[in-house]
Amino acid sequence: MKRKQITAIITAMTMVLGITACGAGNVSAEQENKEQTEIESTLNISNNDEITWSYDNQSDSWTMSVTCAVANPELPDYQGVSVNVPGAYIKGIDTDGDGTEDVTGKTYSEEVNGQLVIDDSAKITNANGQTYTASTAPVIINTGAAGYSVQENQKASSGNAAYGYINVACGNRGKQSTATDENGEKYYTGDAPLCLVDQKNAIRFVKYNIILGNLPGNIEYFVSTGGSGGGAHAAMVAATSDNSDYFPYEVEAGQLESIRMKMELIQKP
Repeated sequence: MKRKQITAIITAMTMVLGITACGAGNVSAEQENKEQTEIESTLNISNNDEITWSYDNQSDSWTMSVTCAVANPELPDYQGVSVNVPGAYIKGIDTDGDGTEDVTGKTYSEEVNGQLVIDDSAKITNANGQTYTASTAPVIINTGAAGYSVQENQKASSGNAAYGYINVACGNRGKQSTATDENGEKYYTGDAPLCLVDQKNAIRFVKYNIILGNLPGNIEYFVSTGGSGGGAHAAMVAATSDNSDYFPYEVEAGQLESIRMKMELIQKP
């Protein structure tokens, strides 16, 4: 019921604000709303039947398979996202859409399609004495881009699960990335700020699905981390945060232009 209410709010906001999905051309408001609604549906992981979850008994955590963080990827192998979630926050995986867990950590045997069933009452107190729940857990975003190069999509690590943190891994285009245009001609892509844009889009993807109730986590408590060039990007991700200069690039890739407004309105009374 809660998810339906939030979805209704988001849909209403889309219609009221007349959000632009592609940001170019004289497109009617009706078409813009339609395009934005399609993006919202695409990025909603409850609509994605290809996503699977795997359970690791040693770390007691669930890891989501890599999926695209945007609706219009230029290089899908470098614009993906994966999430690792501590098992304490999860009752299990709902495989038939009835809202109850069908596969748990105790019954897991192989990767399974379905949606997380979140345990809102569960708590984790880590070795540092910090206590978190599914709604207050920090989200750690790991930025790659060593030497500002490409980062291929990869599954999220379970290394932070014991601390009660949710871990996110993402890919990104980089300085040596190439793509092919409609005429079959190769061109270079990945120049600034696209590397950073891909990382931001992964964050937006995760925040959006937290809002929808598909993932646990605190949308106000994201921490970026990385090494070498990834460390530089971690600093830039934090420093630029929700800077509107990046919005046109994010929307071009097929992300939600209005995610900031939606979060503010849903969070506040």
